[in-house]
Amino acid sequence: MAAMLVSACAGGPATGSPAAGDGALAWRMPAVNPVTYAVADTSTINMNMSGMNIDVNVRAAATVEIAFAEQNDGLVATVSYITLSGEFTNSMGPSMTVDESMKPGPAVIAVGPRGALTVLQKPEMAETVAEILGDVSGYQRLFVRLPGRNATTGTVWVDTVETTDAGGMTSTTRQIITSRLTGDTTVNGRRLQVIRSDIAATVRISGSNAGVEVLQNLTGTSNATTLWDAQRRVMVERIESGTMTGSMDLPGMGVTGVPVTAQSRQMVRLQT
Repeated sequence: MAAMLVSACAGGPATGSPAAGDGALAWRMPAVNPVTYAVADTSTINMNMSGMNIDVNVRAAATVEIAFAEQNDGLVATVSYITLSGEFTNSMGPSMTVDESMKPGPAVIAVGPRGALTVLQKPEMAETVAEILGDVSGYQRLFVRLPGRNATTGTVWVDTVETTDAGGMTSTTRQIITSRLTGDTTVNGRRLQVIRSDIAATVRISGSNAGVEVLQNLTGTSNATTLWDAQRRVMVERIESGTMTGSMDLPGMGVTGVPVTAQSRQMVRLQT
């Protein structure tokens, strides 16, 4: 699908700002191509309905290959799942699992110098897979937001990112990401830049689950640490943890204001 489901209000260079040059902290053609990442996500969701706790747990693990090509002033990335496993458990309902036989096909994504994404081609994805991996958000986690210009320790940049997942129920997320280059570290003999990000998010979820209309509104924060290899121009690792709270309504059942708490952890780590 060519529809652009990811927009970045601050995704491109600001008027008058320098373009991404050779020394810029930006997405450019990596020295290693393609690259392979291990991805691991876990989420726990708790709802309290009339004194009854409902617990939902989601786990996903995958190996993802990204092949880059240069195009205009950015990159085009072809994202392919190599391995995939996951499960969705609900204390009040049936569990769901996914395996390699359910891998989605390749996605083609335009990547701007700052990491703003435009989905050019999105594969068909089973509803179960979309609920466990996320739809567009499953690709968003692979591309950290960068300043797109030269940066030194203490440089700060802010992005506003809106993402819509349309697999199963529709989920719209708005994030304000404040990032700072905090210095560098050495891992396996390589000097890596360290980026710390504070993220404020709102999420609205709507749709039908087992024939029941569901509405959820959540707000929360998360923190992320990214390791970036400036020499190879590639993300080495990104770990994000967060908590969201809010409420759920079931209009058809006359139920409103069910408290919801969600915790999540996402890890992306370079394998090649």
